[in-house]
Amino acid sequence: AANILHNLEIGWFARIDLTPFAFTVTAGLLVWGLFEERLVDLAPLARSAVVESMTDAVLVLDAFGRVVDVNPAAVALAGRTRGELIGTLGRDLVYLSGVAEVGPNGLVLVDRSSGDRRTFDVSQQPLTDISGRAAGELVVLREVTQRVRDQLRLQQVLDDRSRVAATLQASMVPARLPTVPACELASRYVPAGDGGEIGGDFFDVFRLD
Repeated sequence: AANILHNLEIGWFARIDLTPFAFTVTAGLLVWGLFEERLVDLAPLARSAVVESMTDAVLVLDAFGRVVDVNPAAVALAGRTRGELIGTLGRDLVYLSGVAEVGPNGLVLVDRSSGDRRTFDVSQQPLTDISGRAAGELVVLREVTQRVRDQLRLQQVLDDRSRVAATLQASMVPARLPTVPACELASRYVPAGDGGEIGGDFFDVFRLD
């Protein structure tokens, strides 16, 4: 502004050029803004870098449920370009990569071509503006396919072990107690723990001299 006023020879600015002084003041203001007011804040840049490098699919929806931003993981999951995803309704986005269904462990996507099933844990967080009004929603899809498979495999191992334990337990306990004159016999077998452990105890009734 000082330079323009001097070049246009407006008022006393025509007699003196204040441009160097204006640069000095500007430099001082910039230094003050950098150190005191955090004029260049790295936090948004860092957050952007983290979101871009995440393996979880991240989607930002507006107040009408339309996609306004996605990260590369979401682009890869949907199998579309970022331009094709922007403006798509969020509830329709999961169907782009395959048939979607809600299972006990989360959202299950079934690939139409290969038939592979992938399970995702869905996290939804509302976004609000400065005044506190709803501005949109942040949706994060974290794949838990391997964890679900490991849980199913572990459950199968536990079931097999329980069947083995039940078979061994049945072999240790007599099916019928012997008949003893003038006596009534009864038995109760209570294994320690949850009943799935394999023990070596047994009982029976023996006639003594």
